[in-house]
This record gives sequence, structure tokens and C-alpha cells, in this order.
Amino acid sequence: MKQVDRWLTFFFWLFAVCSWSQINGSLQGHVLDALDESGIGGVRVEISSEEFSKISVSDDQGYFQLTDIPSGYYRLSFTSLGYQTKIIATVEVRTGIPQSGSYYLSPAASRLDEIVVQAESRKGTREALTSVHTLTTEETLRFPATFYDPARLTTLYAGVVNPNDQANNLVIRGNSPNGVRWYLQDVEIVNPNHLSNAGTFSDRSTQSGGGVNILSAQMLDNSLFLKGAFPSAYGNATAGIMDMQLRPGASDRLHGTGQIGLIGIDASLEGPLSGESSFLANYRYSTVGILSQMGVDFGGESINFQDLSFHLHMPVGEQSELSFFGLGGVSENEFVGSRDTAEWLEFKDRQDILFDSRMGAMGVSFKAGSWHTSVVYSGYKHKRNSEIIDRMLRPIEFEKDLNRESKLGIHSSYGTSLGGQNSLHIGAKATFHDLSVFSSNALLDYLSDVSASGWLLESYGDLRWQLGSDLVLHTGLHLSHFTLSTATALEPRISARYHISARSFLGLAYGLYSRLPEANVLLLLAPDGRSNSHLGFIRTHHLVLSYTNYINAQSKIVAEVFYQYLFDIPIASGAERSLATINSSEFVFSEQLESEGTGNNAGVEISYQKYFAGSTFFEINGTVYDSKYTGADGVKRNTRYNGKYGFNLTGGKEFSKENGGKRKSFGINLRISVHGGFWEGPIDVQSSQERLLTVYEESSAFTEQLPAFFKTDLRVYWKRSKAKTSRILGLDLLNATNRENIDHYRFDPHTQQIIAKEQFGILPNLSYRIEF
Repeated sequence: MKQVDRWLTFFFWLFAVCSWSQINGSLQGHVLDALDESGIGGVRVEISSEEFSKISVSDDQGYFQLTDIPSGYYRLSFTSLGYQTKIIATVEVRTGIPQSGSYYLSPAASRLDEIVVQAESRKGTREALTSVHTLTTEETLRFPATFYDPARLTTLYAGVVNPNDQANNLVIRGNSPNGVRWYLQDVEIVNPNHLSNAGTFSDRSTQSGGGVNILSAQMLDNSLFLKGAFPSAYGNATAGIMDMQLRPGASDRLHGTGQIGLIGIDASLEGPLSGESSFLANYRYSTVGILSQMGVDFGGESINFQDLSFHLHMPVGEQSELSFFGLGGVSENEFVGSRDTAEWLEFKDRQDILFDSRMGAMGVSFKAGSWHTSVVYSGYKHKRNSEIIDRMLRPIEFEKDLNRESKLGIHSSYGTSLGGQNSLHIGAKATFHDLSVFSSNALLDYLSDVSASGWLLESYGDLRWQLGSDLVLHTGLHLSHFTLSTATALEPRISARYHISARSFLGLAYGLYSRLPEANVLLLLAPDGRSNSHLGFIRTHHLVLSYTNYINAQSKIVAEVFYQYLFDIPIASGAERSLATINSSEFVFSEQLESEGTGNNAGVEISYQKYFAGSTFFEINGTVYDSKYTGADGVKRNTRYNGKYGFNLTGGKEFSKENGGKRKSFGINLRISVHGGFWEGPIDVQSSQERLLTVYEESSAFTEQLPAFFKTDLRVYWKRSKAKTSRILGLDLLNATNRENIDHYRFDPHTQQIIAKEQFGILPNLSYRIEF
């Protein structure tokens, strides 16, 4: 309770310090050339809605500022001689904290009169031509059931599925969640999520997701999500990229944000340091953890987490900036089994299970014009202990797991114009991977304790060619080498965009991609006592054909056809074996593996999107796909994640009223998601009884499909904006219809029966947020 009291004291001190600030809604930014990232002066910047319009002009370095803007949603347009007009379809201006951003303009070479985007990304020249989405903090706060987590937001898009509501793991176009990589400030980092065992089959940790992102939404700027055929700058990924960017703190005066909800209680503080330098810091403590310390019982299970993050942003000269940043999080999930044998309804009831996780990252980045360099150290430690309670109510050691991973990465890149609308972008990366995996099972008399390390060295180049007025071509190469396995991969990348009319274009992208196997795959000892550290890269060809049609300035249609061929997949050796690592998000098997498996994913995605213009937004999308693999037995099978189809319907409306300088808004948002069930095989009951865990009949792997997934999420909110503050009171209903979605079937050693494990039922989240 002392820790809770200290946190509450800090929260109220923060409110007292900041609440005096008298702030009008404002927007400031930096307009840059998309080719060489130099500032553009004299750009006409207009923010507008049906009721309001205001214009500013950027200065010689490209900076602009718009002040005294009523809170609400606007369009933001940029017009300059020699550049293509750009329109940002949705920009929210709130009182409390001024908004800021960087905006990139491309030279006017195509027949497009203007380009309309939903939101701007700070990545400029490195944006992909296909299969890319920009994630905004505003969307994480507005869309239903995101829990203010950008990874959960991505499941609104075609081809993206969350395999279990309890975590933010992502299945993209039929790929394993382990094919997704996380970036922070341009550098690959370890899994940045609390409770990385959430929603997993074996209750072990994963390397790609968890219950909630350690970085609070308060810290994030617009970030990129890529789901296929990535640009040359990205490596060590075969499914998708979550590229997170931190926003700078406000530089005008001191500001604060407070938020409370089911996920946690947040308090952030930001403001100037000196000159244009600024700081931003956020602390969060889990709400469930506070209630547990107050004595609230959650059925024998307690969940606690807390995190702290910061960002110091310092402009250095006219076109340079320096940033220091860091984050750290601790989380714990403890289940205490019952000491009353009459309450043992399933095997978990007679276990004591403790999962403990630590994650941290620290870094520095420097930008001078189009030269960017970032250095980031990140690491985690995931520990899990399980004990079985015998009939004498004595705890007996059962399972122990300890995973450690750290990455020290440096990424330096440079971009330059080659004249006209052509440009060159080159870069190099060096990442030191330090891995350690300990796993034991007392019942099976198994113990594995292996450590290893190696450098992942990468370099890349990308040439952008403007071929006539309608065709843009990117050609590139990415080279990777891992010193532990001595594996080397040379990967060609090519993408093109052809404008077929003033409002539509075709896109084509191809690339060869590779990634390292997971730490458990590399280091868990096989029965012969050997690890699998010899395994090389998992590799895949990506091909994407896209069509985009801007119906008007507020809506568009996008269709994409994709094909992926995977090879060098780690599989179990033996002519009768079907095991492949791509079918598990947390690999826990003791196997001798070889890089001889293959697979393919193919499908079609269609999306219609109406931007949040005026008071409504709407998106509907659908995916049809097929995901197969072939193991050592030579049989072509469904992958676990071959759901066959997916459908999303998301929409909302906001009702607003202004009176005496105050603005009140009420909004309602709805999302309906449907996708085909994943696959598993028949359970080998006898082997499961002997091993006290679920064992599947390998010869019939992934021949049984789970029931289809259906979920309705609802969010209603009330906003109030005044001169000093902006407030949001919201209620989210995850799975509002309380649909029973089955995640998997498992054998229960206590009941000796096969039981269904379900995902979340209806889950309400009442939240309150204030900015001042």
C-alpha cells in the first residue's frame, strides 16, 4: 500500500503543478523535402473544417505554427510551388497540449493534383509503396477495445488477426507472430510488452507480444506498421514491422496528462528544458495491481505491472536534433492454487505459478539533415516457476523457465537527392544478440541451460527513380550476416507505383526477406544434448500487387493481392515428422531441427475507408487467404494460423456542441470482427496422461479447424474541452455480445478430459483521461 500511496501523491502533485496553464489549441510543425529532408520555406499551410479555417506560411527552415484553433477535427493541407499538394485527412486539435509533427512533401512530377493521407509519418523517404499503415495516438484513444495499445489497433486492418484477446500478438497474412519485429527510433529492440506469456498455449513467454505495450500511448508519435514487402531499410523480419516513434514533449510550457482505466493509472509530464529543448516522461501502474494490494480477490490470481519512460529532445542548430530516451517495465502474474482439494476443478487449480518479467531499453539518436544515427540497448528477463500441489498439500517442483535476451543495436543512415526527383538512401546496422535459455521439467527429468551470442550485421541501399510523370521505381538490396551461425543473406528489393489517373495508382513490390529463429528454437537442447544454434535464417519471398483509388478527399478503396513463399523453416528431423516452428508462438519442444521446411501464404485483401471527416468515420475490409507448410514427412498441411478468411467493420460518429468557449462531444464507435478458426490436431490422450501436458497426434497435425471467431467491440465516450483542459470519459466493451470464442483444446491431467480454453468474454473498461 505504501507504493500506491506514493503514486497517488505524485499524481495529485502533478495536477496541482500543471493545472494553472492557460493554453489554447495550437498546431506546429516542420515541412521537409521527402527526398533529402531539408526544410521547405514559403509553404502555405491551411487547417480547415466546415466551420473554421486558418492559414500559416512556413519560415525559411520550414517551421510553421497555427494558434487559437478551436478543439475538434480538421483537414491540414500543404501547398508549395514545385511540390505536390499534400492533405492530411484527419488532424485532431485538443486544448491542453499543443500538437506538433513533421510533414514531408514530394516534388510535383506525377499527374496527381494532390495526395491525401490519413496521417503523416515521420519516416518520410522510407515509407513503403504497398502494405503500409500509419498509426496515430488519436486512433488508439478513439477506436474501440485498443486498450490504448498501437499493436491492438493494427487488427483493424485487412489481413491482420489477434490470435488471442489476452495479448497483442499479431498474425499477419497467415504468418506466425514470431515473424513480427519491433523497432524503436529506427533500431530493432527486444519484445517491449508486459506479461509476454499472456494468451499463450503453454503459459510460456513469447518474443513478439504480451498483455500490453510497455510504452504508454502518451509517449508515442505517429508510428509505422508494415505487413509485407518491406523497404530495403528493414531486415530480420518475415511477417511484419512495428516501427514506433517517440514524440517530443511540448516546448512552450509545462503540461500534464492523467489517465485511469482497467489497464492502469498513467501520469505524464512534459515541458521545456531550455530554448526549444523539451522533456516528456510517463509513469504507469496497473489498476488491477492496486486493487490486489487493497485486498480485492481475483480468483487466486494477481497481475501487477508498472513502467516508466522518458524522452529528452534537443534541437541542435537549424536542421539537427539530439534525443535521449529510455523505458523500463516490470510485470508479474501469480496464481496460487487452492489448498482445498474439493476446489480442484482442473489441473491449474492444483498449481502455484509465478511469472515474472523485466524489460528495459535506453538509447540516443542524432539527426543532422538526412543523416540519422541511433544507438539503443534493450533487454528482457522472463522467469516462470510452476509447482504441483500433491494430495498432502505439499508443493512439488514441476517446471522452471528463465529466458534472457539483450540487443545492443546501432543504425546509421543517409539520404541524398540525385537531381530531379531521384534519390539515394543507404544505411548500416550492427546488433549484438546475447541469448540465454534455461528450461527444466522435473517430471520428465529434462534440463536445458544454454547461452549464446552473436552479431547481426546488416547494410542496405535504396535508389528512388522518377521515370516520367507517372512512374516511381525503388530498387534496393539488403545484406545480412549472423556471426553465431555464419549465415549470410543477400536480399533484393524492388517496388513501383504507377499513376493511372489523377486519383488512382497501381503498386507492385517484391522482396526477399530473412529472420533469425527464436532464442528457444536455437538454444533448447535436443534429446542428444545438442542445441540448434547451427540453424540459419528463416527466409521468404514476398510479392504484392496493389490498386488504390481515392474516391474523393475523404475516402479510398485499396485492393492487394499477395503471395509469400517461405523456405529454410526449422522442422523436426525424421521421415514421419510434421513439426515446424512456424506453428507455435512459444516454442517449448526438445527437438533436433533442420532448416528444410517450406511454406506459402497467398490471398486477396480489399478495404474501403472513409476518413474521420466532419463527424463520422467508417472502414470495411475483407481478406481471403490460404496458409500452408510442408514438414519432413513431405505432406502439405494447413499452418496453425490458416484462418482462410477475415472481415472487419469499424465505424463511429461524434456529436459536438460549442457554448461559451467550451466544446462538448459525445461519440460512439463500433467494431465487428470475424475470421476463420485456426487449426490443431487430435490429442494423444495416453501420451498427455504420461507427460501431464497436451500432446497432439503428429501424423494428423492441423487437420481439425476450430470454430470461427466472432467479436463485437463497442466504445462510447464523452469529451469536454475548455481553455485549460481537455477531458475524455470513455467506456469500452470488449466482446460486447459475450461470444464464447475457443482459443484451443487441451488435455487436463486432473479431470482426464479434453477441455476447451476460451478467450475473453465480455470485458468492460471504464477510463478517464485529462490533459492540462
